[in-house]
Amino acid sequence: MTHNTNKNLTRLHSLLLAFFGDETLHFHSIRLSNFFNAAFADAEFDDEETETYTPNIARLLHCQNNLQRLLDAAHLLHQHFPHQVTPYRPCVFKQLQHIYPLLNDWDDFPSHLHPHEWCNPETVLEEFFRFQPIDDWKNAISGLLESSLGEGSPYTTMSEKQIGFIVLLLHRLQDAVWLLYVTGRIPAAEEAGTNEAVEVSNEDSMTGGGTIQGFFFIVSNGKFARIDHDKIVCLAAIDDHVQLHTLTQIHKPAVSIQQMNALLPEERFIWIRKQTAAA
Repeated sequence: MTHNTNKNLTRLHSLLLAFFGDETLHFHSIRLSNFFNAAFADAEFDDEETETYTPNIARLLHCQNNLQRLLDAAHLLHQHFPHQVTPYRPCVFKQLQHIYPLLNDWDDFPSHLHPHEWCNPETVLEEFFRFQPIDDWKNAISGLLESSLGEGSPYTTMSEKQIGFIVLLLHRLQDAVWLLYVTGRIPAAEEAGTNEAVEVSNEDSMTGGGTIQGFFFIVSNGKFARIDHDKIVCLAAIDDHVQLHTLTQIHKPAVSIQQMNALLPEERFIWIRKQTAAA
């Protein structure tokens, strides 16, 4: 039990570090809002802007990949580290004093949370996964990605209930997990062995965009392309140049080898060297 707990904590901290990095909460809020704006863009209301709009595929894939990390981290917290509710009335101002030194400015404040949730951000996780299970959340995020790339509409891939709450609940989840992360509410993992750290890294790479459906999107040779996992033969990179070989084509995606690594699930691909993967 101790080993499993330590393994979960190690992976949890790895996911949180990969998601938040050294960026501010305000940065993440803007990035999430931009992701929603791209997904819910409607040509019927803004024909002029839509005609000149070209989606930044790499940025959208990176955002979707990070949101999958956030979901995995929140699910680990919710499932494996139950919390004790803190009486919120006496602690609100103390928590405010605790949070303030952690902010660069007030734009970084977790403004999507209610005051009593500053002391009990774990209740936001309970609300989030009570709304729908993690698999449904991941499918919803993938549906938003497809919509942002012009491959569908959220109004056909999600229910009215999901559309009505997804923007608010994801912003609230991001604020709550950030608050748990920066205030030290998440326990530290014990010293982990090298093998365990490698395993965590591999699991994290499996959260990449499109892995649930078995496909992902890239821009190749100036054209938008859908890549099915079962049609990939190998991936190779020299310096900044990436080549993706499928059964029928050779693609030159405009992304880094690290981004491609995140899109290839470990159970289907073997990394022969740092910059070469084979099916």
